Amino acid sequence: MRKSRVWPRNSSVGRGWVPSQDQAARARTGRCGFGVVWPVLILGLAGALGVSACGEDCCTVDGEPILVQAAGDGALWLRMRDTKSQPPTDGWALVDTSAPVNLWHDPRSRPPQLDPRSFDVLTPDGTAVRGRFQDIWALGTALTQPQALAAEGGPGAAVAAKVAQDLQGLPVLAVLGGEFWRGFAPILDRTPDAGAPTLTLWDQQPASTGFLDTSQYAVLELDLFGGGQLSAKGQPDVFGLRGPHQFPGSQLVVRG
Repeated sequence: MRKSRVWPRNSSVGRGWVPSQDQAARARTGRCGFGVVWPVLILGLAGALGVSACGEDCCTVDGEPILVQAAGDGALWLRMRDTKSQPPTDGWALVDTSAPVNLWHDPRSRPPQLDPRSFDVLTPDGTAVRGRFQDIWALGTALTQPQALAAEGGPGAAVAAKVAQDLQGLPVLAVLGGEFWRGFAPILDRTPDAGAPTLTLWDQQPASTGFLDTSQYAVLELDLFGGGQLSAKGQPDVFGLRGPHQFPGSQLVVRG
């Protein structure tokens, strides 16, 4: 099972910095899990969920709420920094639980394939690092920028212009899809009392079903739907050969 590291709640990471490698060696390491609070409904999935988007010791987070940017018509964005580019590039990642795979802005013309990407998650103003992610596999493609959509005109031009303004003119670098989110226990809080939307990433959902029931949460245990195969090349095997990328299910279906 792939791993992520979560810092104790009194860590200085919660105030905006990532510890040194020596401190990282003392971080808690936990299995990857999944759970969502949106805004007061918890969707819990018992047991391990198989393949995830985070590799061994891939991810360093502090377990504290991270401010996210609501842009345009309410879509949620994480400020990020591409740490593999030279020099490192600041931009935004779309929080997209409907996309089955991760997408990365890569306008180069070449056969489509997934490659490992590394990035930091920042505060919306870009002044502090809130998480570090290494070798997250994503499909390279040319992501349409909101500035370009606004310039084209049409019915969505006004929304695109608002998104470009809310994103401070920085580029869209990634779409974080189901393969990323199924590797964590994310809490996405958009309740009015929370003010600005926040995202908390845990290695697993720590509360028991009984505790959540007592706290008046509705607990639903659901199977993941979806899964399939892309024509794009996936991760190489032990011999360095790449086949079509196969992605696991990452969608929840709930009917009222």
